[in-house]
Amino acid sequence: MDVTQDIKIVSNRDERLVHHVWPGNNKFLFGGRLILGPDTKVLLVTVFLILLPSTVFVIFVAWDLSKEYSPAVLICGILWPIWCMFMLFKTSCFDPGIIPRQPFPANGTRDLRRIQDVLVNGHIVKSKYCETCNLFRPPRCSHCSVCNNCVERFDHHCPWVGQCVGRRNYRYFILFINSTTILC
Repeated sequence: MDVTQDIKIVSNRDERLVHHVWPGNNKFLFGGRLILGPDTKVLLVTVFLILLPSTVFVIFVAWDLSKEYSPAVLICGILWPIWCMFMLFKTSCFDPGIIPRQPFPANGTRDLRRIQDVLVNGHIVKSKYCETCNLFRPPRCSHCSVCNNCVERFDHHCPWVGQCVGRRNYRYFILFINSTTILC
């Protein structure tokens, strides 16, 4: 089989790469290693809104303060926006906790029962069925209408980072929010 094709062989059967057949609205980069939300232009606006004031601060304020007081002002003025950008990219370019879709409806969903009782840590929790993703959603999982995916521990779809905030990127989102607050 040719290496340039979008198919890899796993145990003598053809299996398409997940990021080539993904039904959601996400964009994949670097062979599926980075997952962006559908609105990547907003991410560029956020980068601009962080870098422009930071650059103006470093050129016109931190440069003079570093000569008068300490070079630490200039170093912090350069390194802190870099930290904010790193947290922004960690939040927006990695998987927020997307639950893979099922190709066919789950067992028992042909009838009218779209709610299932699940035992979690000794408590009965109601699990709702997502008709778009064909699965019973785990607790605190919701379907994002912007990304068109079910996201585990879904908090919200952030328009500033262009990605859902969920289980796997929530800590980076909190660090991004706190660091940009300090940057201001």
